[in-house]
Amino acid sequence: MYKTNKTKIKITYYILLVLIMIFIVRNTPVTEAMATMIVLSTLLVATNIENFVLLRKFIRQNAEDAKLRKDIIKKKSKITAILNNLPIMTFLQDSEGRYIRGNRKFAETFKCPEEEAPREAMAHLIKYHTEESIEEERRVLDTLSSVNYVRKLAILDNPPTWYRINRSPILNENGELFGMVTTMDDIEAEMDIAKQKETYIATLTHDLKVPTLAQIRSLELLLNGSLGELTPEQKEISQLTLDSCNYMLDMISTILSTYRYEDNGIELDHTEFDIVELTTEVCKEVDYFARDKHIVVIIKPHLGSGIIRADKMQIKRVIMNLLSNSIAYAKENSNVLIEIIQNSNGMTEYLIKNTSTYIPPAVMKDLFSKYVTHKSKYNKVGIGLGLYLSRQIIEKHGGSMIAQSNPKDENIFGFKLDNKIPAATLAKKH
Repeated sequence: MYKTNKTKIKITYYILLVLIMIFIVRNTPVTEAMATMIVLSTLLVATNIENFVLLRKFIRQNAEDAKLRKDIIKKKSKITAILNNLPIMTFLQDSEGRYIRGNRKFAETFKCPEEEAPREAMAHLIKYHTEESIEEERRVLDTLSSVNYVRKLAILDNPPTWYRINRSPILNENGELFGMVTTMDDIEAEMDIAKQKETYIATLTHDLKVPTLAQIRSLELLLNGSLGELTPEQKEISQLTLDSCNYMLDMISTILSTYRYEDNGIELDHTEFDIVELTTEVCKEVDYFARDKHIVVIIKPHLGSGIIRADKMQIKRVIMNLLSNSIAYAKENSNVLIEIIQNSNGMTEYLIKNTSTYIPPAVMKDLFSKYVTHKSKYNKVGIGLGLYLSRQIIEKHGGSMIAQSNPKDENIFGFKLDNKIPAATLAKKH
């Protein structure tokens, strides 16, 4: 557009020169004053037109700048409104990790005004920068992925407080790193409640365990003849009572373990062990239960070494729950088959098959939920909780549960684990 206007100016200038030449060719008397006036007029016109073009360009540029400034102010106001309406501390940093701004909650906590200079605000934050937090910050900026963690911080003169912290990258429309946003949620009250719950559950289970263990030890003394010989009828009643007490003890442990898994209070202790040997051990512990229903438990391993890497105690709990339920649900005078399958990729499948009533899909999908059982007659306390706990344990190992039901009265329950055992361990086994 600007080039077109310059061209018009030049054309106007040339037209005026042509007019002067016409005057001269036609012998029209042109005085020196007239010629000077024509030339000056031409220059004046050209100059005014060019100035007008420049002025119009300047006005247009200013209008565009004003619109851009207005848009930026509007967007900044929106961001400020969003930040200040967040109920948790939030602050922004650029792609180099330098502080940009924080919200009202951040300003109140750090006693750092929103309009404070970035360098001064960053001085508040730097006091709480540990090697861990610097590493987390670097990970966000380098990998463009979020990090979440819980940490206790003592900010300014306040007592140490638990915070749930999230740090996430900010990307522009081209997917390029623009900066980072950090949120800090005060969860001190939440942690206090969790601690109270843990104390309550621990106290409750302790108070239930102590008398139950006392009953078990007393019954064991009676049954082994330490307090005198018992008649067959007395032995039978004492054994039934002992079985009930052991069941109660197991239920108490299940309740406590379920709570701890839900609260992420259990850390797995991974060791390498033979799952076939562990299964044999569990079968011996439930043998009395199987014999009472005239059920035969068969272990059938398929290939593999039998060695897996997991938390042995927790996997034993899962096997115990699944096998006890399979025996409880199985028809009398039937077999319970345990198949342990390992493939070359390190995958282990543990399947327990029994002959029992068909479970419809609508019921099956909720079977591993809390306190759910698939038949009203099996509404024994702890059955549903045991299946729920089994799922929690297997999922914490990175595995998955298996549950299948056949209309021909065959049910399969088990789990799948991915276990890659070092070759050196397998060599020692053989």
